[in-house]
Amino acid sequence: MGGITFSQTYFLSTDHATDEGTHFHELIHTIQWSALGVREFLLTYGLGLAMFGYERSPLEAIAFAFQGAFERGEPIVDVEKSVADHARQTRSNAQLVFAGNHVPWDA
Repeated sequence: MGGITFSQTYFLSTDHATDEGTHFHELIHTIQWSALGVREFLLTYGLGLAMFGYERSPLEAIAFAFQGAFERGEPIVDVEKSVADHARQTRSNAQLVFAGNHVPWDA
């Protein structure tokens, strides 16, 4: 793990402190936190980890995809909108999983 994000703040391990790709990855998470808010980010992220594991969880997978594009020097268009839309869709999917298992989302 190179870093961790809490809302609009992220921390990097000393091994990744100068790695621009890791900075970009964590900035993707700040957009997700902003789009979902603390509670809904944590519920959505936690469910993704439980269902898919770390690298394949939806909120991580898109962060890794954008990080890869950044590191390859590919043009990145509308990153904030794309990430926020994806986060909201992932939240909607998580809400359906909760409901399908009779777990209240708003408890």
